[in-house]
Amino acid sequence: MTILDDPELMFPQLQLAGAGWDQPARHSFRDRLVAAARQGVTCIGLNVEEADKQLAGHSPEGLRKLLADHGLRVAELEVLFGWDHSDEATELETHIFDLAVATGATKVKAAGITPPGHDPIPTEVLTERFGAMCDRAARHGLTIALETIAAFPGFDLAVAADVLLGADRPNGTLQVDTWHLFRDPSGRAALDRLEARHIGGLELADGPAEAPDDLMTECVSARLLPGEGAFPLAELLRDLNERGVDLPISVEVLSSRLQPLDVEDIAARTAVAMQKVIAAARG
Repeated sequence: MTILDDPELMFPQLQLAGAGWDQPARHSFRDRLVAAARQGVTCIGLNVEEADKQLAGHSPEGLRKLLADHGLRVAELEVLFGWDHSDEATELETHIFDLAVATGATKVKAAGITPPGHDPIPTEVLTERFGAMCDRAARHGLTIALETIAAFPGFDLAVAADVLLGADRPNGTLQVDTWHLFRDPSGRAALDRLEARHIGGLELADGPAEAPDDLMTECVSARLLPGEGAFPLAELLRDLNERGVDLPISVEVLSSRLQPLDVEDIAARTAVAMQKVIAAARG
């Protein structure tokens, strides 16, 4: 099986939240589950805040049953920051690994960041720290999906590929978010260095061919649904399919146009856009 044979659809935390990345979800958890299930989605992602909230009101078994009643499961927890600045497990790492086990997630998204004005951490140090984090995650049966943020170019996809290949851990993978991929000048060349086993997640988003001056604003509030922009998403899907990548197709469109909509409308528009791109990739 490969990514286009029988695609499994996924919505991450922010897709149906109706709110920005730094805001609480505007729609109820149950309404989001219902909306996702109606569009044939089979897995979702949670961030730390949502997982904490749901586990405060449900036992782990009760939460997993609620999800299963809607034909859903939690596939990922996000997002683990700070691993790149620490030689030991951080408090956040310990907490997010515990949440992943409790919710039944098998993947944790971990982001690397070099803030503006700071010197990049040497790649050999990042590689050692990433490998150690993967080893700790493996003890919980978890995969780490490494994500870059194109608005912070100090840790780009070229660096991420170096870290993944250098650490060479079976549970160390790359989270391919197409907004970050196509807004990163090193993106496609870095991706071409990796094998199917290195790809741990795929999130679709679109954008204009020309990058704006303010990448951060586009990143957090002006992404487009798949097919609404100029990113070669169908070509990317075909490429990943030919490599033998097999994982859920997700979509993360942080958009001030989508956020005010009803959750059912967001879900329906998202699913239609995903299916059109999948159909285009199949030819």
